[in-house]
Amino acid sequence: MDTGSVMTWVQCEGCDPCLPLLQPNFPYKRSQSYSSIPCGHKDCPTPEWDCHGQSCGFKVRYGDINHGPITRGTIVRETLAFASDISRGAIVSYSNSFLGCGLHSSNYGFPTESTVAGILGLGPGGYGTKPIWKQVAKKCFSYCLFISEHANSKLYIGGERMRSALSGGCAIDTGAPMTSLVANIYALVRASFVRYFAQYGIQPFGSRGRPSNLPDLDLCFPKPPSFNRFPTMTFHFREANLVVQSTGIFSMGTNYICVTIKPATETLIGAHQQTQHRFSIDFELGNRVFFAPENCGATT
Repeated sequence: MDTGSVMTWVQCEGCDPCLPLLQPNFPYKRSQSYSSIPCGHKDCPTPEWDCHGQSCGFKVRYGDINHGPITRGTIVRETLAFASDISRGAIVSYSNSFLGCGLHSSNYGFPTESTVAGILGLGPGGYGTKPIWKQVAKKCFSYCLFISEHANSKLYIGGERMRSALSGGCAIDTGAPMTSLVANIYALVRASFVRYFAQYGIQPFGSRGRPSNLPDLDLCFPKPPSFNRFPTMTFHFREANLVVQSTGIFSMGTNYICVTIKPATETLIGAHQQTQHRFSIDFELGNRVFFAPENCGATT
């Protein structure tokens, strides 16, 4: 689920190279609701130079423009079905929707036999097909990311709006794993974390004493036995504060504590810092973003 892009695609049969999946690839040619789009056809939402053979095609790259993950494939028409929360057990279907079939994927770095089979594009606009929320004629959506991969996070397309609000100043991207801050702001935040842990006699790892099992993160500390005095972090916006609990700030192992924030050329709030909050994006109200704390792993 990516609020930073608009293409929705799923890996299809015949891919090479492919993402390593636990489940089979989508057998699109055996789908009774599948319909191909010829290259150059008026319904094809991408330019002819992105055609895939004789079919309407796409090419998307994420993250680093030179070395980031990249997927190429065809764009087809398909029926998309979603569970409805209006009536328990009901399914709502949208025929003749655009769907990308990923046929060449590389540089993703997912583990062997991953469950990630594609990207759900929720961005406001850009290259490729219309985002899912627009294809199903909705003007708002919300999501709630859980802190663990062992419970389902939640996505609602359409539905009620919320009250706390933020606007401007940064990007909010579920496709980015962690938050990045411009260099001068990151330096201030980094210094604050160093001061906080120093009061408990904990100093950050240097380049020489850094254990080999640490994540590839800038700021990491040794973890004393039974230490549990972790701080929260607050992002101050124009009309509301986003209070991130320690589970959304740190990555922890048996012997380390790492801050999951990095320096960059732009400020962006990533998925890790969005966990345990419901975020709602409303395009009818001028692309406003609403949020509130929520137990995203709850089953009811």
